Amino acid sequence: MLRAMQPSRSSSLTRSVLSLSLVATLGACGSEEPAAPELDTAGVVRGGEGLLATALVFDVVDALGELGTLVPTSAVETVAGNIHGSALRVVSTCGTVTLDGTTVSATIQGQGCELPPPEDPEAPPPVWIAPGGATAGSMEIVASRDGEDLVLTLTLDDLLVHDRTLDGTTTLRTADGFEWNVALDLDVTGGAEAVHVSSDATLSPTTTSRTIDGAITVEGTTVTTTYDAREVEWARDACYPDNGALWFDDVAERETRVTFDDESATSGVVTVSFPATVEMPDPVDMSATLPVYGECP
Repeated sequence: MLRAMQPSRSSSLTRSVLSLSLVATLGACGSEEPAAPELDTAGVVRGGEGLLATALVFDVVDALGELGTLVPTSAVETVAGNIHGSALRVVSTCGTVTLDGTTVSATIQGQGCELPPPEDPEAPPPVWIAPGGATAGSMEIVASRDGEDLVLTLTLDDLLVHDRTLDGTTTLRTADGFEWNVALDLDVTGGAEAVHVSSDATLSPTTTSRTIDGAITVEGTTVTTTYDAREVEWARDACYPDNGALWFDDVAERETRVTFDDESATSGVVTVSFPATVEMPDPVDMSATLPVYGECP
């Protein structure tokens, strides 16, 4: 009679060891935490440069022309005259300001500038305040009208603001004086890399802050990125924004959010967030630092 062959003790042990090994391997793979995404630090910095250029240009023209005092419905000759009068007071003897029709030209030379002494000999010597932080270079402002909009076309030539040099053009447009469309077309140097900044953004200023919304595109040495600024609030006396967010797709084409808070305003440290994905089930928050400029941070 034929008997069924029984498996040997050694072969059973071998299969058991292999099975346990396979289970352990699969279990280890399944329990591994997904790797944290690599932070696109350069992308965050370029976004900071785009926001900075937007704020700096507006601050300079606002300081020169006192935009909050303009009446957008006035004749463009009146608007240009008001900007000219304001710029004369602001630039003082630290440069020149001229008016030709609806064109105001301001050249700023703050280094070595000597202000006239005060009339009262006991008064402290006057201190020149750089308009919007600009200490050298020139800005031409041309006032015009497009329908109901007041349009200010700016030409910047080696305008040095803090430690950034701005070259190119910018168009500011408003219907009410409370909200300005800002279209930049600028070369910006002085940061980590030379960049070109263009924008279709809205800037809403108050006496103490400005809020930036809209698209800002920054072209670096090898990468061009478009950022979506959403309710980015920036106090006029702060180094960096303190509220809102900047969205962009990083170099790995991941949706990335840069969030500003009270700490960001003084330190430049922001929160960079990546949303959950199939490979990374939980959202991830990381920290990054905005670009240094002037005395900030």
